[in-house]
Amino acid sequence: MNKKDNKSYTPIVNSIIWDKDISLSAKGMYSMICSTPPGWKSSIKGFASVLKEGVAAVSRAVSELEKAGYIHRCYVRDKNGKYSHTEYRPTLLPFSETPVTENSLSDSTVTENEVGKYICKETNLKETNNKRSDTKENTVCLTGDIKIMEKYLRRPLSPSEYSIWDNWKKDGVRSDIIKRAVEDNEYRKEKMTLHHVDETIRFWDKQGLQTLKDIENYILDAKDINTGRFIRNKFGDDDERVEAEYIGSHVNDLKSWRDALLSGYKYDRDQFRSDIILCPTEVFKYLPNEVLIEAIELSEKDGNTTRKEAAEKAMDKEDMR
Repeated sequence: MNKKDNKSYTPIVNSIIWDKDISLSAKGMYSMICSTPPGWKSSIKGFASVLKEGVAAVSRAVSELEKAGYIHRCYVRDKNGKYSHTEYRPTLLPFSETPVTENSLSDSTVTENEVGKYICKETNLKETNNKRSDTKENTVCLTGDIKIMEKYLRRPLSPSEYSIWDNWKKDGVRSDIIKRAVEDNEYRKEKMTLHHVDETIRFWDKQGLQTLKDIENYILDAKDINTGRFIRNKFGDDDERVEAEYIGSHVNDLKSWRDALLSGYKYDRDQFRSDIILCPTEVFKYLPNEVLIEAIELSEKDGNTTRKEAAEKAMDKEDMR
């Protein structure tokens, strides 16, 4: 690009620019990663080939950004579902920036049950509808759900927990989100209360997660970051072992399929039609309705009843109202 050309630019999130724990070289590396066009193979060797610094310097900067949570590795698959190459992608986008707080991604002691503390990129093809439905089906049924909850907890709810149920009803909290928040706190076992569930729901709401698919994608991205950190902490600088272990993880497999399907749906429909037939049906719950509709249509043409039913089950029924 001509140095005098000022028509092109790369937007960068402010949080990394003012993060004093990130080196200047890592910030420069982050700007390079953000500037790569779609389809560019953003590997360490690829960046080193267009920079003054060598592979070692690029690797250090990339590792620093990955540990701090500003980027994540994505192992791209070819049309046959096999590993093709590694790409590095930013976890925060300039149009949906979430500031880094005391719950920063630099904390490496994360567990799966603390995923709500971590900042992750939300992957959606359309804008989230911020207006909550006030329909009867979309709110908490105090005569039915409370009895189910008491049976699940094996105890009657306390007065303060009844108050929480009442507040959920007034706020129009979706019942499927309540159920997911309960599942997210199951690790507490008999110590779990509705106060824990309410904290989870409030946190999701604060992050702007309004639908179950928003939440599922948020959790998947968080688990992917946690998995990468765990493997990196376990195998240190053994990049080949880290890459092999990460590629083999179930979380990365789901995330890679999801990202490939979303990318193919937007930019390469032929690739999408190929991937949607090969992908595990478990990935359907992370896809928006418009993608699932096409998956259903393709399954009908192929006569694949199982995949069609799986896609129909993954549809967000509330989003269709």
